[in-house]
Amino acid sequence: MSFNIRQLFKKRKQVKPTMSYRFIKGLIEKFASRINAPVNLLPTYEHSEDFARPHIEIDVDNNLHFVVIERGKEIERRKTAELEELIYWVFEGITLTMAFDYEVKNRKQNQDPRIIAFNKQLELLNTIDSKLGHKCKQKQEKILLDAPYSDINDKKL
Repeated sequence: MSFNIRQLFKKRKQVKPTMSYRFIKGLIEKFASRINAPVNLLPTYEHSEDFARPHIEIDVDNNLHFVVIERGKEIERRKTAELEELIYWVFEGITLTMAFDYEVKNRKQNQDPRIIAFNKQLELLNTIDSKLGHKCKQKQEKILLDAPYSDINDKKL
């Protein structure tokens, strides 16, 4: 079930897409429901709740910002003009948390926990959109080039 941002804007009957918090929140909640994402993992909008919970900002030029604040300090800020990119950032984090929660409940002795977690993350992202899954798979492959899977006894798999 791929989503097409331009089609979504056509449904809104706008010639020039203008982002709104309501629209972005609705889209994120729709995708979150597909994977049963816990509400506490979803971002907030316009303001931060702190404690490293991401929030979304829209600037006057319609750029989208993914912001993380912890203990009152901004620790991350990413900016994009593309809604698809923002959606990826949001769900990359949500699905990684969900995937490692799943791994803890399904842990296999002497196996690198990333094997289960990475596969679960891809499964979740592909449930939302195959493009998100593909992008994440590329990122995981880069991670594994630098830090290959290994078992508990440090044998490379």
